[in-house]
Amino acid sequence: MRAAIRPVGAADASAFTAAARASRRLHRPWVTAPCDAEAFARYLARFDGVAHHGFVVVAEGELAGAVHLTNVVMARCAAATWATSRSRVSRAAG
Repeated sequence: MRAAIRPVGAADASAFTAAARASRRLHRPWVTAPCDAEAFARYLARFDGVAHHGFVVVAEGELAGAVHLTNVVMARCAAATWATSRSRVSRAAG
């Protein structure tokens, strides 16, 4: 299976929110992903490309998950916080 990671964007709204709705039980209580267009717009607004970055994982042409790199500090000691989630579809595929 080929997979790629790329920045999340507005064009991902439909696939992302559908995957989030399908994966609610898988992620609860740890993660609450945006499940509608309004929540997805707020989600995108969090990523400034400097200290906060959002990515999607695409496998075989379909959204398979998300990766967040937040609180990025570029200084003498670079650091960041990362989190991942995957869709129910990717879980079923292995």
